[in-house]
Amino acid sequence: MEQKDLVIIGGGAAGLTAAIFSARRGVSTAVAAIEIGGQTAIPISIGNYPGFENIAGAELMERMRVQAEKEGVEFIYGKVSRVDKTGAGFITRLSNGTDIPSKAVILAYGKAPRTLGIPGEDKYMGKGIFTSVIHDNYFYAEKTVGVIGGGNSAFGTALECAVSAKKVYIINRSENFRGEEKTLEKIKATPNIELLTNCIPDSFDGDGEWLKSIVTKDSVTGKISKLGLDMAFVNIGLETKNDFCAHLVKLNEFKEIAIDTNCRTGTDGLFACGDATSIPFKQTVISAGEGAKASIEAYKFIKGDKARTANDWTH
Repeated sequence: MEQKDLVIIGGGAAGLTAAIFSARRGVSTAVAAIEIGGQTAIPISIGNYPGFENIAGAELMERMRVQAEKEGVEFIYGKVSRVDKTGAGFITRLSNGTDIPSKAVILAYGKAPRTLGIPGEDKYMGKGIFTSVIHDNYFYAEKTVGVIGGGNSAFGTALECAVSAKKVYIINRSENFRGEEKTLEKIKATPNIELLTNCIPDSFDGDGEWLKSIVTKDSVTGKISKLGLDMAFVNIGLETKNDFCAHLVKLNEFKEIAIDTNCRTGTDGLFACGDATSIPFKQTVISAGEGAKASIEAYKFIKGDKARTANDWTH
């Protein structure tokens, strides 16, 4: 892959805002993410983002994605496994084998979805395996979908997929569910949703390009089963994961990336913004503002003497 000026890791409010600001300044920009939206995509209603009295989080993130794409941002889907500094800048490595060279990097990944850590998961992440629902009924039309998890997030994904999917399986490692009882009752009343309990995911398999099946183990009997799937959603919570970049940044006691007021990490060319950082407030509007700041600083780094070093008043 040809070298980009800038790679942004993360597809939430911070990352997408940084991408829009960078692309509008003529910086060749790629966003590396498992999927688009981050935590902002989860709420059904957001009422405190300026300009919108009420908007679904997923819609707000989709508008940002479309705007970034129109500005020329390239989206590269997959799980980032490591970022390394090189003589020419940085290499961002994805677990699916993609390497993205760049002059600068912005870390904007927020809290990462928790993953299973089983064979095939990294290989098909973004290629049939996802960690949050995709709000597009056509995407699931006549498909067989597996949703892994037993909480409200898994329940919401299953119900949304069930609108157009042929079949939806909720795969839970025990007989107990953490989601709300009323939602569980609704799921049980939905004819194309089936609950698979005491079912532990063991591995994923596919054709090299897309997911085809999941292998599970019965937690009681030990029986191994294979279930054909067109796609799977891993909905087992969120966590802060910095292992892929910890060698390049300083972390505080909360495992957040320490940054200065200009989103600099201390490693030249490496910037950070949003919920993954030490900023004290975790809100979508703040993450967006921090993304803009990180983008401006990255632009100055990339362009060097050609960039304005005084206060920036451009749009």
